[in-house]
Amino acid sequence: MKRNGLFLLLGLCLLSPNFTLGHTVSSSYLSTELTQIVYKNGILSIQGLTGIGSITVYSIIGNKVVEFSQVPLENFKRNLALDSKTMFILRIETPNEVKTFKLVTR
Repeated sequence: MKRNGLFLLLGLCLLSPNFTLGHTVSSSYLSTELTQIVYKNGILSIQGLTGIGSITVYSIIGNKVVEFSQVPLENFKRNLALDSKTMFILRIETPNEVKTFKLVTR
């Protein structure tokens, strides 16, 4: 049942106009701030968010790859080994909202 919800979430996310293919995942407005997500040289970098939140990376089939719980979101950077030429879903959850992004690695 949990997977069905994730697939529905994935389907809705893929229809969102904020999703783009490429090295920089997406630029969208989150609480009037620009959010930029970049995965380059094995480092996941997120800029434009504030406060404490959780970041979860899922494979395209819905398997959880990694989760960072209750971490500071300002200038978030973590070493992360992701397969190249693969698509992932990035879920960022704050106390006020949840945003999802599509991440395509090169």
